[in-house]
Amino acid sequence: MVKVRIDPPQLTAQQIERFWSYVDKSPGQGPKGECWAWTKARSRHGYGRTRLGPRNNRRAYSAHRLSFFWTYGYWPALYVCHTCDWTPCCNPSHLYEGTQKMNAEDREKRTPYVHGCAKKLTKAQVVEIRALCNSRDVSQRAIAKQYGITQASVSHIGLRKQWEHI
Repeated sequence: MVKVRIDPPQLTAQQIERFWSYVDKSPGQGPKGECWAWTKARSRHGYGRTRLGPRNNRRAYSAHRLSFFWTYGYWPALYVCHTCDWTPCCNPSHLYEGTQKMNAEDREKRTPYVHGCAKKLTKAQVVEIRALCNSRDVSQRAIAKQYGITQASVSHIGLRKQWEHI
């Protein structure tokens, strides 16, 4: 079992209030419109990130871990997982402490995976993406934006590294 950093930041009420000012709680965020979006920096995987602490000793923290900590009152020893599967989400009601295995099983119940690729696309969409990739009229970045996936996924679909069974 992997343990995550076990040192919660010691912050003032003003610093905590500033953190929450970077969370967009307006409706319509995320897959079901119930998420709270982190509006500042994100990791390469899409998780909210912030640096906290004294100026000469700032440390990076995941926004969803901080949201969990300030809501539930303890620093999680394991992973903080999302029930919404939306990485920028900081809504405490969408967060729970768990293991990688628990997170994978939970995600699989909601969104079955197909050959290592999230099943965000229909078969028809995969065929359309392949046709667009083959035509070379549209950039992979534009295709990714249109279908709500990453450019890397578009590339893998075009090269039949993902969704190879279609």
